[in-house]
Amino acid sequence: MLLLARLALEPHVAHAREMLAEWLWPHADAATGRARLRQTLSTLKATLERPADGTRSIAILADRLTLQLAPGAVVCDVVRFESAARDGDRAAAAAAWGGELLPGHYDEWVLDLRRRLQALVDRLDLEAHSMRCSEPPSRGPSTAPDDGLPQYLTPLIGGESAVRALADAAAKTRWLVVLGRGGLGKTRLSVQAARSLLADGQIDTARFVAWAGCTTVHDAVSRVRLALTQGSAPAAHARADTAALLDAAADMAMVALAGRRALLQLDNAEQLPDAALALVPRLLARLPGLRVIVTTRRALATDGARTWCPRPLPADGPASAALQLFIDRARAVRPDFQCHPGNEAAIRSILRRLEGLPLAIELAAAKVRMLPPAQLAEHLDEEGAERWRLLARRGPGVMDEPRHASLDAVVATSLALLTPAARRLLDLMASARAPVCLALAQHHPAANPPVEPAWQELVADSLLVEAGDDGHGRWCTLPEPVRDLVLEPLADPEVATLQAGWADALASWAGTLAPAWPLPRVEQALPLLLSLLADTSLAADDAEQRTRHLMLAFAPAWQERHPPASALDALDRAVDGMATRPQPGQDSAVAAAATVLATSLDLAAGRGARARELASRIDLDALEHAPARAQARLLQARVAWRVDADAVGARARLAQARTEAPDHPATMAALLSLEATLANEADRDPARAADAYRMALHWLAAEPRAHAHARRGLRYNVAITAIYHGNAGTALPDLAALATEARAVGDRHLLSQVLNATGSALDLLGRTADAEQATRAALTEAWATLETENVLYALWNLGPLALAQGDARRAARLMGFADRFWRMHFGALAAQDARDVARTRRRCRLQLGREAGQRAWDEGAALPLASAVSLALA
Repeated sequence: MLLLARLALEPHVAHAREMLAEWLWPHADAATGRARLRQTLSTLKATLERPADGTRSIAILADRLTLQLAPGAVVCDVVRFESAARDGDRAAAAAAWGGELLPGHYDEWVLDLRRRLQALVDRLDLEAHSMRCSEPPSRGPSTAPDDGLPQYLTPLIGGESAVRALADAAAKTRWLVVLGRGGLGKTRLSVQAARSLLADGQIDTARFVAWAGCTTVHDAVSRVRLALTQGSAPAAHARADTAALLDAAADMAMVALAGRRALLQLDNAEQLPDAALALVPRLLARLPGLRVIVTTRRALATDGARTWCPRPLPADGPASAALQLFIDRARAVRPDFQCHPGNEAAIRSILRRLEGLPLAIELAAAKVRMLPPAQLAEHLDEEGAERWRLLARRGPGVMDEPRHASLDAVVATSLALLTPAARRLLDLMASARAPVCLALAQHHPAANPPVEPAWQELVADSLLVEAGDDGHGRWCTLPEPVRDLVLEPLADPEVATLQAGWADALASWAGTLAPAWPLPRVEQALPLLLSLLADTSLAADDAEQRTRHLMLAFAPAWQERHPPASALDALDRAVDGMATRPQPGQDSAVAAAATVLATSLDLAAGRGARARELASRIDLDALEHAPARAQARLLQARVAWRVDADAVGARARLAQARTEAPDHPATMAALLSLEATLANEADRDPARAADAYRMALHWLAAEPRAHAHARRGLRYNVAITAIYHGNAGTALPDLAALATEARAVGDRHLLSQVLNATGSALDLLGRTADAEQATRAALTEAWATLETENVLYALWNLGPLALAQGDARRAARLMGFADRFWRMHFGALAAQDARDVARTRRRCRLQLGREAGQRAWDEGAALPLASAVSLALA
């Protein structure tokens, strides 16, 4: 910053490198100064000349001897101000004046220039409003007012908008409760908000009461009396009853604050009994002009109060508040600290790990005196509680506020407030290592009923952080430091037992979702499911058994939302383990059901060869119920058609499936749906396909418990058939209705299919731009849930659409990818699809030339899936 300022103040001067090094590091020897200048210059050039559009601009002209800004590279307000001052233009000078030069910097040359600029201000006799410092108002005035509020030695960074919001909330209510977990900066924000109210004239005095360490009503009242009288009040009588203590404090407040518009900040109320808060209504009743702000980690049982909750600092973005705070606090211990391309990734990793908690960011930044950001990030990425103990401060100020001396102390203070039931539930939550909802926690075998009071206590104490809402309840998790420090004293076998209990709880909870299976609830449960499947502490057989148990429990959900690849890989390993290492007493029905599920999911994920292999291993005789055997044969038929394009073999298996369960509605609907698909794709007979789909819908109508997803899927197929039949216009209203329903229930799998079909219909109607927009939306939905088949359909359709809009190279690359990927993962192309590919390739070659067209096609074929998606969405 100082190097940039030095160059910008005299933009037309070529500064000698030796002089710049002496200005910036006056106490360093010449060699060290030159080395530091080279490093700082490299950082500054990388920052100013970072390309935004692929081109690189030059901001600094540098040679071996001098440095100078490139003409027009930087605009400096000081230059404008001095120019206006020389011309005697008071209005222009006032407009350019930005306040104190380089606030927070006290180098000799900065102080000299600051005095010179102030002399110009005095000579021009500028209005006071033109001379205001550019510091944000939340940093408070330069001289401490007699307001009874704490003074801070560091600037507030990243909390300016929070201060404004808090001040607005305090202005609208007389009793405001600021609630949040330790380390969020509740006290600092409240003090700054109080100063903002003072500056705006909404109050004329403020008093601060530090309740930290108080555990009784007597202690709380004594602190209030001291704050109101600035330390001259006699101590409260220890033997007085509670009501008398509170009334006496309220009477004293009347004497101290009568007739004034005052604000009283009661800080850290979480450890006090509820009786202590009975003081607030007494104060508000006696003093009509009084406002009260209470900060607490624990939700308070109060009537008439309004709650305001601060948020963690945002860590994303090039100039995020969390990043600015880290840099500022790092420079407090190491003045030459810079965020540059060499350490930016490490700093951002640290900020993500610290979850935007201001106290944690300050503690981490203080460590850059000893550790570079890369080492600090590596340390925080380790497992266990020990990593958080590095984040601790030492020094004389620690004794004044030991609760904030370290993250360990912050967590310990909160844990000390818990009841035994809440402490036990906290152990369970820590072992989950993923968000959990109350309904799921109630299924844990180690949970002591009733669970809800302990759950509500953890929420009220700000230990459970909301991670999502599925429309039925909140999913909460523990911040990482809390989780690690809670698990640390537990023995490994105990933690393993608790984690095993979550697998049982998740499977049991999944059983309560049938037959509705609301997708938002499944989405929220996925992190816990994946963490349990990835548990490396289990033996191979135990891990495979858990995988089968959980994946089968969620089998109905996988019809609508394909599992992530890691879950499917785990299921494949579990199925192979049953075949290669059969266990005594192994349930053959479970093994067969797991094989059926893995076959279906591998087929949907584009793992055609794997699906074919698993389909041949299905033990139909082990499936106990006729509908299950029919569904397995139906799956084998789908594999025969989708992977091998074997319509004859597929129909033979369909016939066998029909004999297994001729009267089972769901099975017959699925069977008819596949027959319709064969009529569409193999026989090119849309009319017969439409009849089969309608008959399938008829079967489902007779099944009251049939899932709505299956009915929506059949309606989608009817619309697709209408498009095949040349009736794209009639299909669009049905597709629009299905899209609305899919969005309402969170069925992104169906939504992607519907949007793809909408794109095809619009293309047939000649609305190419609308078709491309719908198909891009389909790709976005499919990519968000990593559903390979739907992703591929969208990429396939975007190729010809790009060609229709004149972008033959993009078309060739997209179709080259889609052709190769389909053949590799789903088998041979159907005849019509093969003709579509040949036609697109021929048209691309005509527009690009034979060699360029083939080159673009080959480039597309070589792309990985993610790159193809990026190409399509670019």
